[in-house]
Amino acid sequence: MSGLLPRLVRDKIRTPQLAAFARHCFLNASEAALVSDFSAPNPMPTPNKIRVLPIRRHLAALAVAVAAAPITQAALWTYTSDANTLHLYTFEEQSGMSSTANLGTKGGRVLTVKETSTDTRKSETVQRADMLGHTGLAGFGNAVKIAHVGSGTNPAGNEGVGFDFNGNGFYSQGMFNRPAEDRITDFRTYFPGSYTLEAMINLPSIANPGGATNGRSIISFDSSTENSRSVFFRVSAGELHLVNANNNKSVGISLVVAIPTAGPEAFEPNVWFHVAVVHDAADGGSTQFYWTRVDPSRSQATPLGPRFTGPQTPNNVTASPALALGADSRHAFSESLGGLLDNVRISSVARGPGDFIFYSQDIGLSVARDGHDISLGWTPPKGVTNLVNIYRHTKPEKDGRIQLAAIHVDSGTFADRLPSDAAPYWYWVGYIDRSGNYVEHGPYEAKPTSVWQP
Repeated sequence: MSGLLPRLVRDKIRTPQLAAFARHCFLNASEAALVSDFSAPNPMPTPNKIRVLPIRRHLAALAVAVAAAPITQAALWTYTSDANTLHLYTFEEQSGMSSTANLGTKGGRVLTVKETSTDTRKSETVQRADMLGHTGLAGFGNAVKIAHVGSGTNPAGNEGVGFDFNGNGFYSQGMFNRPAEDRITDFRTYFPGSYTLEAMINLPSIANPGGATNGRSIISFDSSTENSRSVFFRVSAGELHLVNANNNKSVGISLVVAIPTAGPEAFEPNVWFHVAVVHDAADGGSTQFYWTRVDPSRSQATPLGPRFTGPQTPNNVTASPALALGADSRHAFSESLGGLLDNVRISSVARGPGDFIFYSQDIGLSVARDGHDISLGWTPPKGVTNLVNIYRHTKPEKDGRIQLAAIHVDSGTFADRLPSDAAPYWYWVGYIDRSGNYVEHGPYEAKPTSVWQP
C-alpha cells in the first residue's frame, strides 16, 4: 500500500469492515487491478457518459449540469442482529450437533428434536444430531433439515426445532401445564405492536405432506394450554397462512395468500425462497406477505397478495406459548416442514421490502460540473455505515488514478476542484457493503463545459 491513509481515518478504523475498507483506500496500479476482480454478482459497469450542458461563465453560479446513472447491482447477505431482532438462527453447526444459539436479543438456544410419543397429548422429545449440518444455499453456509416422518397417530410429522426457554437442555412443547414446559413467560415483550416473521425455505412441494391437514409449519408460537395459543406462520396446500389464534383452542385461518406457480417468483421444488409476513401496527394495522426466490438479481423482497388492513397483533399478550421452528409447537410435534430451513429471524418491528436478505448496491451517483468545479452526490446504500472512497483520473482506467478522499458515507456529497476546466475527468466511488464486500461504481465521465469569452 502507498501509506497515504490520513491519520484521522486510520485512527478511527476499529471494526473488521472498516479495516477491510482501509486496505482498499489507497491502491497502486497492481492493487487497483486486483480490486477490479472482486467477487460480485454482476461485472463492473461500463463508463456512464455524463452530458454537461454548455453554459456561459457569467451564469456559472446559477447553471449546474447534473447526471445520475444508477447501476443495477444487487446482492444477498446473511443477517446480523440489531436491537429489534428477538430471534435469529443461521444454523451454521456441523452434523453431529443438536443445538444452535439464538443470535437475537432474547438469547438462549434451540434444540433439534424428534417427538417420540404416539400420544398427541404427551410431549416426549429426544434430541437429534442428524438435522444440522446440511448444505444450504451457496454463501449462506449450512441449513437445518426437518424431515416429515409422521406416522401412527401423528401423520403430520414429528421433527422440529424447539426453543429451550427454561435452559434445562431439553425441549418440551406447550402442553397442559406440565412441569418443565418451554412456554415463553415474557411473551408480552415479543409483540409490542408491529412484528416480522421470516425464513429461507427449500421444499420439495407446497402441497401438504403425508396425512397432514394443516401443512408445513415455518414459525409457531402455539400451545395446548388454555389461553396460551398465539400466532403461527406456515405453508399449507399451496398457500401462505398467518394464523392468529388469540387464546382459542381451535381457530380458523386468519390471513391467506396463494403461492405463485407462474412468473418470476413461481415455486419450484428444491429451490430456495425467502418468505416473510410483516405486521405494521401503525394507522390501525396492516399485514403484508412476501415470497421471493433467493437470487442475487433481486434487490428487495417481492410482496405477495394484497396488503391486509386491520390489527393482527396478538391480543393475548399474557399468553405463554412455546416456540418451534419447522413444526407446530402445540402438543406433540405436528406440521413438520419436510424440507430445509435457514436464516430464521423474528423481529419486534415491521421490516420493509429492502430490509431482508436482498439489497441493492445502487448509490444513484450524480456528477455536477462547472469548469473547474465538480460536485459528486450519492444516496448512502442501505446498511452501509462506513467510509466512501473516491477516485479521479484523466482517463477511464484504474491504472494511474488518484485517491481523492475517504469520507463518511452519510455525507452524501463531495466537492472537487479540477486542475483543468477543458479536459474530461472520470470518477469512481467504492465502499464496503453490508455483507463486508468491497464494491466499486464507475467510471463516470464528467465532460468539460463550454467556455464563453466576452
